[in-house]
Amino acid sequence: EATKQWTRKTLIVYFSQSGNTKKIAEILQQKTNGELLEIPEKEPVTDVPNMGEFDVIFVGAPCWNYTAATPVLNFLQQVDFCGKIMVPFDTDGGGEGNTIIDMGNAAKNANVVPGPALHHVGRTRPNVLDKKIQTWIDSIQNKFKHF
Repeated sequence: EATKQWTRKTLIVYFSQSGNTKKIAEILQQKTNGELLEIPEKEPVTDVPNMGEFDVIFVGAPCWNYTAATPVLNFLQQVDFCGKIMVPFDTDGGGEGNTIIDMGNAAKNANVVPGPALHHVGRTRPNVLDKKIQTWIDSIQNKFKHF
């Protein structure tokens, strides 16, 4: 169910190769009533939404070689975030490297509120994962007061 105090128009953009990042994106969608946009692996996103229509854009990627997956970095480089809040997050097997930093640096004109590196999503119990994401959402809402 959506977080009761979440009132911002939200987009959740993600690329998922193994399903872990998709799982996080879907939980975020349930908690924020956000719109989902999956980034394909091979082709660029051709139907890029107007970022100006959203208050918050979550962007999720798996970690590839200590940075964000290439499809996500390519997407971030083609989009203007129009001064909106962008919350990057990654899924990984325990070593996120510079994934969150690289995503923030690639996002043009974004107010970046770094999200977490979520380790071992596939091995985390659903109730533990849900609670971890709820705690994360609650904590970042406090940061939004600065924007």
